Amino acid sequence: MPVTIKENIATWGGPMPLGTLATDAQPALADAPPAAPLREAGAVMVCKTSMPDYGMLSSGVSTFHKLTRNPWNLEKAPGAQQAP
Repeated sequence: MPVTIKENIATWGGPMPLGTLATDAQPALADAPPAAPLREAGAVMVCKTSMPDYGMLSSGVSTFHKLTRNPWNLEKAPGAQQAP
């Protein structure tokens, strides 16, 4: 089963940038408790999903990632009424 997991959840061998350029995104040495049962059940982690710096804003603005736009209306951001 393919799954995605938020980038603030450690997965063995993958970086954990926390949505910010302020961290040193070193590979995780082990799976975090939310990721371990997924891997044990045979889930395939296809990617990490982005987040704002440290997950602290609902706007989706991040120093690590470019601004995400709604693919149906580039004037809007996903989960927001209007793009910032």
